[in-house]
Amino acid sequence: MISPVILFTLPVAFTVVEARWINSYIQRTVYDIWSNNEWKPNALVLNYPSKACSMMKLNRGEAFAKVFKQDASGGCLIPRGTYYVANQDPRMALFPKMPYGKYRCLFTNGLPWRKGCMACAYVEMDLIPK
Repeated sequence: MISPVILFTLPVAFTVVEARWINSYIQRTVYDIWSNNEWKPNALVLNYPSKACSMMKLNRGEAFAKVFKQDASGGCLIPRGTYYVANQDPRMALFPKMPYGKYRCLFTNGLPWRKGCMACAYVEMDLIPK
């Protein structure tokens, strides 16, 4: 099992269109693994039913400060705007080590009282030895 240690080289831009992103948001990330020629669902599920912003800051402190250009030790308020992610170390403080293999990840983020997700991402990735 490994912890990823390479940098993300694909630049990503995302825009926060709500007035702000605060701790009332929920977040759910589901990883499926490819095994025996089929996807095995729910290999890893990260569910934050509240305080998604604080959990992101806790897991990604330095990267959070770099992307959102604010002190990671302060409050959790992300103003409207466009943010860019490139050449980031993918390691997270509270993330379990995962075995080599092919994964797909569905990331959803939203408010508990709203239907549907406000921010969603679907990613397929390969974890390979260095």
